[in-house]
Amino acid sequence: MIVESLIVHVLGDFYLQKQPKDLYHNRTRLEVENQIRNYGWSSVVVFLISIWMNPNRDFIQPIFLLLAIPVLNFLHKKLIVLLIIKGINAISKSQANIAEFFTKNGKLMIFIISQIIHTVSILLIINMSINLEEILKITLTGVLTILTLIYLYKSRKEYNLKQAGLFIAGSLIITASILYILYNFTISLRYEIFYQQIISYTLVILILMRPANLLIRKLSSNYDPKSDLDYLGRFTNKSSPKPAAGFRGAGAMIGNLERIMILLSFVSGNLIPIVAILSIKAFARYKLIVEDASFSEYFVIGTMLSVVITFVLYLMLHALLGLN
Repeated sequence: MIVESLIVHVLGDFYLQKQPKDLYHNRTRLEVENQIRNYGWSSVVVFLISIWMNPNRDFIQPIFLLLAIPVLNFLHKKLIVLLIIKGINAISKSQANIAEFFTKNGKLMIFIISQIIHTVSILLIINMSINLEEILKITLTGVLTILTLIYLYKSRKEYNLKQAGLFIAGSLIITASILYILYNFTISLRYEIFYQQIISYTLVILILMRPANLLIRKLSSNYDPKSDLDYLGRFTNKSSPKPAAGFRGAGAMIGNLERIMILLSFVSGNLIPIVAILSIKAFARYKLIVEDASFSEYFVIGTMLSVVITFVLYLMLHALLGLN
């Protein structure tokens, strides 16, 4: 259940958000509520598929986690994140020597600390669900069900009931369709070993794309030459010329394909394609790399971070497959 729970978290925090880069900043109350609701639906879909694909597994634990993980996310977004932000602000005000560090890296620190706490909390919930007596697990599942229904009832006035009904019906139809396809066309996946391999690869690839893009962007933002031009422009009141850019989102797509191909190279044990992948990427930015020293450094930092993240995720994949 660890992999399924982490898939729920990655989907809920990074893929079902319009602006995952603003996950903990500049969010209205309605946006937070939407995030909580979408997170809950990702839990419903993932754990229903898990139950369907593992008919011989005890279904009480996945039902418990289906409810517990969204409730944990609710507490995290409503309480824990606010405490983290207040704590970092308090430290930066009391310690002048680190105030500058938090001013530049405050958002990154909040993001990393929040994700670590949230992930550890999920692992603790899973461990608790394993060690709980069955009767206590059933009781807690009932309590979580009541809390979920109370939350849905209290928040009903904030949303259009017709749209909410259509959303629920659509989600159920999509889930049923997925289950039907899996049952009729991928019967072999019902065997435990294939199921574990599929969800392990799914988790790693999900992390490899949008979360990895977001992390690389946050870690390398201080070295982005475009941000330096914006910074200078505010003092000179002149519109500084910016480097020419390609299609919007092309950089993220290139990064996704790059990391997926590098991961496949690691998995296959053939590292030669990695050289070709990085060469193609450098060729696409050749003019900027040659003419702009700042951009070339920024490019190298981003590329190295991308390779390191991919290698770490390969080790994670190897560990997940080794546990099965």
